[in-house]
Amino acid sequence: MKKILLTLLTLTALNSCVTTNQITKIPVGKMQQVELLNHYEIFSAGYKSYTLSVEQSNIVKAWPENVSIDIYFGTWCHDSQREVPKLLKALQVNSKIKTTLIALDGHKTDPLGLAKNNAVKFTPTFVIFINNQEIGRIVERPKVNLIADIDEIIKLKQ
Repeated sequence: MKKILLTLLTLTALNSCVTTNQITKIPVGKMQQVELLNHYEIFSAGYKSYTLSVEQSNIVKAWPENVSIDIYFGTWCHDSQREVPKLLKALQVNSKIKTTLIALDGHKTDPLGLAKNNAVKFTPTFVIFINNQEIGRIVERPKVNLIADIDEIIKLKQ
């Protein structure tokens, strides 16, 4: 009986050591695009592999300069890993569109409380503004695609 108990305790201790070694720090708070793409390969790969059609590029170029987008995401979130690089790449054709990247932890929180103040409950959440007034959101995944959905939101509010 003592051998069984000792074996179980040893296995439990070994398992907790392995788990501890696998924990990585999750970034939270405002983040620069270059930091995201340089330190998170899955985001960088998605960014590099995404290509815009000529039509999509023309749509993004036509967005007014008073549009800005807050991007709430998790580096750990598969939806964020899929959608955030696409939007960042698309916005390269219109440098007038301001973006703010806000990384969240697994509880969808950040140190400044931005997610809580803006009622963000899912990742990614793209909050679209015109003249600093929220005009719409895309939560988790777009209906059609990010460009088409954002374009529809902008056109409805102009």
